[in-house]
Amino acid sequence: MKKAIILLLCMLPFCRLSAQNISGIVTDSNRQPIEYANIIALNPADSAFVQGTTSDHKGAFSIAVPDEKAYIIKVSCIGYQTEYRNGNGAIGTLTLKEDVHLISEVEVKGQMPTFQLKGDKFVTQVQGSLLSKLGTANDVLERIPGIEGRQGKFTVFGKGTPIIYINGRKVYDVSELEKITSDEIRSVDLINNPGAEYDASVKAVLKIRLIRRKGDGFSVNATSQLSQAHRTSHYQQLNLNYRHGGLDIFTRLSFQQWKDWQQQENNQTIKADTAWNIRNRLHLESDGGSTYSASGFNYELNENHSFGAQYSGTFSMEGNGGWVSDMDITANGTADDHIHNVFTETANPARYHSVNTYYQGKVRNLDIDMNFDYIKNKSGKEQESVEDSQIGNDRIVNTRYEADNDLYAFKLTLSHPAGNGTLKAGTEMSWTEHRDSYVNPEHILPNSRNSLKEAHSAAFVSYSIPLQSWYLSAGLRYEHIRNRYYVDNVYNETQSRNYDNIFPNLSLSKAFGDVQTSLSYSAYTSRPSYSSLSSNRQYNDRFTYQGGNPFLQPTTTHDVTLNMSYKWLYFVASYQYNKNAICSSIEPYEDDPQLCIWIPRNVKKKQDLWVMLNASPNIGCWHPSFSVSLIRQFMDEWTVNPDRKPYHPRLYAGIQNMFNLPHHFILNVDGMCKSDTYEGKAWRPGFGSVHIGLSKSFLKDEALTLQIRAFDLLKAFRNSGRYYADSITFDTWNYSDSRSLTVTVRYKFNTANNKYKGSGAGNKEKSRL
Repeated sequence: MKKAIILLLCMLPFCRLSAQNISGIVTDSNRQPIEYANIIALNPADSAFVQGTTSDHKGAFSIAVPDEKAYIIKVSCIGYQTEYRNGNGAIGTLTLKEDVHLISEVEVKGQMPTFQLKGDKFVTQVQGSLLSKLGTANDVLERIPGIEGRQGKFTVFGKGTPIIYINGRKVYDVSELEKITSDEIRSVDLINNPGAEYDASVKAVLKIRLIRRKGDGFSVNATSQLSQAHRTSHYQQLNLNYRHGGLDIFTRLSFQQWKDWQQQENNQTIKADTAWNIRNRLHLESDGGSTYSASGFNYELNENHSFGAQYSGTFSMEGNGGWVSDMDITANGTADDHIHNVFTETANPARYHSVNTYYQGKVRNLDIDMNFDYIKNKSGKEQESVEDSQIGNDRIVNTRYEADNDLYAFKLTLSHPAGNGTLKAGTEMSWTEHRDSYVNPEHILPNSRNSLKEAHSAAFVSYSIPLQSWYLSAGLRYEHIRNRYYVDNVYNETQSRNYDNIFPNLSLSKAFGDVQTSLSYSAYTSRPSYSSLSSNRQYNDRFTYQGGNPFLQPTTTHDVTLNMSYKWLYFVASYQYNKNAICSSIEPYEDDPQLCIWIPRNVKKKQDLWVMLNASPNIGCWHPSFSVSLIRQFMDEWTVNPDRKPYHPRLYAGIQNMFNLPHHFILNVDGMCKSDTYEGKAWRPGFGSVHIGLSKSFLKDEALTLQIRAFDLLKAFRNSGRYYADSITFDTWNYSDSRSLTVTVRYKFNTANNKYKGSGAGNKEKSRL
């Protein structure tokens, strides 16, 4: 009953809406919608300001005015000439002409993208900039201030991993970013204060908007990529698209094969009745491959109604991996044993199926966005550890793990002009079932069979309104989660939970001359993955296990973020208070002090301070981007280990250089370094890296592109750390073969982007699978 009342309250505002609106659509000369255009209603008598607003991603706007008379409507946007029109009610389409001076400058100089803080969005205009010539969406995202990572594995400064949308459609497979060429991208929005319409676990959103291609016909986009490090990997993809009238049919096919290589050294100390020291030197390799296919259609009945469906599937072939290690063991400082370990892992063929259907429509001034999703995936692996002991204490351990998931999700979002702003409300529901099993025939570890059933229901409402030179956005989201945990098909009440939470968010933005500012507050949660909630135990070696924790609680975060921009300077500062933060922990295993286990644990509270400054000027053909940042962690729960390193914040300094050279060559030279610090309960040493790349396009319309990139030239990138517990210290040094050379060839013919608009439902639940 409580949920129904809250949902009803979220929908009630749609029952009373202002009818005194001036509405229209802003487009460019190619009939592309212009977002963030400034629209002002002026009094026809004295040209005094009456009301103002901005256009949405469809170019649409609506302004509430006091009476029915005609007003002067002023429309302006950076890069376009200002347009005026008299009218009231629905005034139709307003077409802005490009500013010839600015456009010519972009064409001649290849300017860096325009970085602008617009409300709570950090917008990068890619079209017509040097970024449009880089290669793929991955290459573009790498160079946006506040985003770190590559090859689909991106994090937003102070927020973590974002969810990504392409033309309003949720990206489930990040390899799709490699399939989109940079010259297809119009703009990228970085939202670090997502509104109430997003799941409460979403901390950041990236919205990639593609250029709308005109005309009908058939198009092809093909890519071939070869990467060489110690071992060779390759990737091939083909995109096919056919468009006629309102019908759009598309297919994406890809195949990849990877071969990984790593070196690692662990130094583990266990202080029990006997002081054990285990030094382990490992050489790791893994092979795998997968095929991906996606097919679907989009049909636009007219400019107000469209629907479509998409199926995507991934088939992972049998993969092989593992390590060979040599372990030297001492007891109380005296040599005790030497163990040669061959650990092999065989990944069973895995399948992932996803279906999305959507409808987007507009009835009068009411916008409707509806999505349904179904996901089915299944995976498994078999492991064998053969340990040859110098003193005859040999051991063979076999394990088998299987997991499968089902997810159904539905989302409905409604939006309507209300007063001078926009009111948005909706509901989201998902049903998930996760099943896993773990078997160890030797019974060194316990066998287990678990299942988890979760039902999520949410209702949300938000309101955004321009207040003269200010812009206010506020929202509220209610979520109910019903969690049921089963062990060997028997309901376990202790590990089952219900959650009822309300998550508010608020943002306020204003321009002080050329200085754009945005201050926001939001509350959100971080739910543990299903594997983290499992009671399974995995065998690493005879001293070390790892597993999940079914008693994990979700993390609740309160976040305050300040964004500021001035011309080519961008500043962001964020403070976060985390209750029940989840940290990886190493600790003694049950009652045996000689064994240890990696397990996720909740920390009562953890606070973080994030500060970053970026400068992206243009100096002739040189387009640098400098970034410096500071990350400071505050956490009360520390171990009593006497050799724990002192705490200090992590400092980061990085520079990305792009050189626009003659004959359409683009040279990239990038470098960064990080100081050592604590992350959760782990000590992380500092490291750095240097990358270089060169690209050139050929043929008419730059249909053929060749790109060569070299990563980590100095072989300095590391994933190392020291972990502490009261009686355990675990040091690890890891090099993951980051120095590599990648050659990419892309060809496009009559390129057209599919117009699929499905945004997906239950998006964060998908990531937990």
